[in-house]
Amino acid sequence: FTNNGTFTPGTGTVTFDGASPQTIGGTTRTDFNALTIGSGATVVLPAQGDATVPRADTVINNGTLRQSKSAVSGATNFFQILNVAGSADTYRGLDITPTGTPNLTVDIKGNTAICNNSAGGSYRNRCYKITSNSAATGDLTLYSTAVEDDISNDTIFKYAGGLSWAALTTTGGAADGDSVTSAGVSLSAGDNFFLVGNSASAPTP
Repeated sequence: FTNNGTFTPGTGTVTFDGASPQTIGGTTRTDFNALTIGSGATVVLPAQGDATVPRADTVINNGTLRQSKSAVSGATNFFQILNVAGSADTYRGLDITPTGTPNLTVDIKGNTAICNNSAGGSYRNRCYKITSNSAATGDLTLYSTAVEDDISNDTIFKYAGGLSWAALTTTGGAADGDSVTSAGVSLSAGDNFFLVGNSASAPTP
């Protein structure tokens, strides 16, 4: 989806449901009335902070959102989508404050059954993957919608490097959809997977 001019959102919904990754880009920011990512689809957004990051009054992510940023330094957010007016968030992904300046790519799968643990664990229906070009450490805050969150005792779990899921010291998550934070999270070079689960019921690989 390339917008190099003017796109009028109207009152409809734009749905991305292609089998191959799709990109929202162009020289002009696109405003959507309602933006839906279909199940199985992957949509790539411009880097956070870029003037062309889209806005939408409603965002439903049933697939995967992907966003990359080079030389990440200081407090950085991924997938902060504002409403068309620019006055409030309609979607949040994660915030990270890393040491060093790693290049990061973040994938977020939303409203997905893959986050429902058939082995008996319970966790939010949102999966997070952070791919880093180098090892780093940082404070991490994960967001989800209230619809994706039907658990209690919210705890961040991490999986990386072929190891088992490990519970991280976590704050927040008192109410459905509240953000959760863990300080000093280690990122391995490569893929790092995160879930928010019930502390009494750890996920399995």
